[in-house]
Formats: sequence, structure tokens, C-alpha cells
Amino acid sequence: MAAFATLGTASFGQFRVLGPAIAVSVLVMLAASLTLMPALLAVCGRRMFWPSRTWRQDRPSAALARLTSGLARRPALVAVAAAVCLAALAAGMLRMRMDYGQERGQAHTDSAVTAVEIARSVPTGASDPQSVYVAADGAARPLTTSRLAELRRSRGWR
Repeated sequence: MAAFATLGTASFGQFRVLGPAIAVSVLVMLAASLTLMPALLAVCGRRMFWPSRTWRQDRPSAALARLTSGLARRPALVAVAAAVCLAALAAGMLRMRMDYGQERGQAHTDSAVTAVEIARSVPTGASDPQSVYVAADGAARPLTTSRLAELRRSRGWR
């Protein structure tokens, strides 16, 4: 919960909004799991797990027993084999670019077309404004609103 709450200080607007909301959701789930679930278990008892009868099932099949005993005998080998399989599956992601085709000038996906349209119609920085801090250098001229307007014009800022 605390980790999501700290996203409220993020500079990216969506994280700043969603982080505290998710933290509140986690708090609600925690409250429900500590109050509602024990009450439901007390009222329903074993009926809460109906129709499960896993405790009455027979022993696993012989093939499954052989597989699990083999895995238990060589856990390091199984871990290395799993890591190799995962690395092979992840190898295809090494050259993946998450730019939605905008960097290469290809706006053919719906999301890229929408992003271009929003950028064309909304002023820069409107969705995620940035704060700019300006300090006077101690010169004879004080930092005034007119000097800031002059700075804005010289930098091309709105």
C-alpha cells in the first residue's frame, strides 16, 4: 500500500493519479480480508469450500508420482532447465521497441493515430505540465514578471 501511495509524488501524470487510488484499493481489500472473510468463514463453515472434496481423493497416478519424485531428486537441474526455457522465450523481446511506430514516422495503429491527433490539438504540456524554477543571478536587475515574460519569448515557451 505504501509503495503505491508513493506514486503520488511521481512526475508522470497517470502514475501520480493512479498510485494513491490503487493504494486505497489495497487498503479496502486488506480491510475486507481481515473482517469480511473471517466472518463469512465463521457463518458458512465447510460449506464455503463446497463442492471441493480434495481430501477424499485417491493418491496421484503412477506417472505423476514418478514425475514429482524425479523433480524432487534433481531440483537444481529442474531450476536450470526452467531458466534456460524462460531465457529462450524472452530472447525474442531483446530487440522489441515500445514506440508504437511513432519514432519511425509510422502512425498506422489506432493508438499512434490517436496520440498524433491529441498532440496536434492539445497544447504541449497540457496533459502533464512541468514546473520551471528560475532564479536571479544576483545582477543589478531584479527578477520581475516582465523579465520572465522576456525569457519565455526568447525560449519559445507558451
